Amino acid sequence: MCALSLWRMLEGEVIKNQYHLQELLGSGTFAGVFRTDDVFRDKVLRSLATKVITLNDPRLIDRQLEKLQVGLSLDHPNLLRCYGAGEETLQENSWL
Repeated sequence: MCALSLWRMLEGEVIKNQYHLQELLGSGTFAGVFRTDDVFRDKVLRSLATKVITLNDPRLIDRQLEKLQVGLSLDHPNLLRCYGAGEETLQENSWL
């Protein structure tokens, strides 16, 4: 199965009972970006972009966390803000 098909399998998944992965916007080997609805009590509060990173390769975890730390330290009107990070199990796999 190709990487794109694997990422598409996560469409419709829910993270932390709040973030509903709606549509795969783009993907690579280790990450996919989804249009996500931020939902509270069945009401969509806002639409977000959510980057989901596979944790299947332990060598990549530290590198991805370093990128996250750098991204959190940046503040510019032309950059997207990171509002949170966490680890979740979806379809019996760990994701960041």
